[in-house]
Amino acid sequence: LNAFQIVADLGATPQDSVTKKTNFLVIGKADFVKSVKEGKTSKMKKAESMIAKGSDLAILSEDAFFDLIADYR
Repeated sequence: LNAFQIVADLGATPQDSVTKKTNFLVIGKADFVKSVKEGKTSKMKKAESMIAKGSDLAILSEDAFFDLIADYR
């Protein structure tokens, strides 16, 4: 299963973008490699900016995400 499906199955709303409603940004290994510029993806930069402004948002690696949801699967 992919992260989008797992999140939906848990009752959350997966999205392909970072918005004010985003609580977690999961960075997949393949996605990271394809879209990285200057060491970070544009989504990571946006999420970091939002966090700096007080947003309740966490950036997780794919492995950390699977560890986080392990008890719910």
